[in-house]
Amino acid sequence: MARSTAIAVRDALNKLLKLNDYTADAEVSELYLSKDIIVATLKRPKVIEGTCWDIVDTIDIFDLMDLYDNERSA
Repeated sequence: MARSTAIAVRDALNKLLKLNDYTADAEVSELYLSKDIIVATLKRPKVIEGTCWDIVDTIDIFDLMDLYDNERSA
């Protein structure tokens, strides 16, 4: 019950944020509800244009240290 209430409040606040020019690009990030107060923190998601790659290779810290030592000694 409490979770569905919080979700409903979050959705309602997001709709209200869209009505204001200053907050139109914001959405509710975190929400605190009590019997006396509602506190909502806002986030403004941004899309950064660019290219995304899937990287399959992994490397650990010891491999990095070995590579560093090899570069220094060469």
